Amino acid sequence: TDRVRTVLPLMIKALHTATQSPGDDCFRLPPTGAALSTVTLLAKITHIANFPTHLTLTLFDKSAEAEARLWFDSDEHPAAAARRAAACEVGRWVRVFGQLREVPGEGTIVNLHHVRAVEDPNELVFHRLECVQAYVQLLRPNAPHRLRNAAGAAARNNAPGAYGAAPAYGAPQPAYGAPPQASSGYGAAAPAPSGAGGSRDEQLVIDALRAADTGSHDGVDINVVAQQVQQFNMSRGRVLEVIKALYANGMVYETIDETHYKLSS
Repeated sequence: TDRVRTVLPLMIKALHTATQSPGDDCFRLPPTGAALSTVTLLAKITHIANFPTHLTLTLFDKSAEAEARLWFDSDEHPAAAARRAAACEVGRWVRVFGQLREVPGEGTIVNLHHVRAVEDPNELVFHRLECVQAYVQLLRPNAPHRLRNAAGAAARNNAPGAYGAAPAYGAPQPAYGAPPQASSGYGAAAPAPSGAGGSRDEQLVIDALRAADTGSHDGVDINVVAQQVQQFNMSRGRVLEVIKALYANGMVYETIDETHYKLSS
């Protein structure tokens, strides 16, 4: 089975079903045996243990609990450290990204490389929709190749102005059976790359991020990406659009601020 190289949204209960066979270099998710790369969970922190080299977090998403570890980096940017500290509080709901690891004598844990606080309650609902959609895609033929388009679709739909996005609390609801609205706001079409042009631009940005990545946890400034792709007639605004689409797909994640990103895998 091909390795799923996009970020896969999962509930923790499903995470516990993943297994690793002797000699296999990755965990696999039943029933298809899809090999996991990076997973994203949305859960509540119920306990934190501080160690000199890392934090151990107990995460609970109402389906099950999981242990996760967030390792400290001596080269971490102060702003990133401050954001991590603000997110890692008992009782806070967080979005985490990481990989499964088997620790001898301790079992399976999630090694985290990114944690951020959940600010919008709607994200809890849309994460569950993402999990369902990703699972359905995994059951289909050629699942690993199809999953890149599936993972993060609910997140895209929850973007402001996207079709299907939750309207503001207290806003009037459209009548049952009413056609989607074409104006901005609820019911508007989500801006996203489409066709060959969209695929080309996404690949150019991915290649530029990979080429400019020095290995620092600070990530790559989008201005650096814009400079690298301007020869292909891509404006900074277009780069930002593509970055947002890649972020919604879980292919990149934000680091020290809203203008620095790293590839998820």
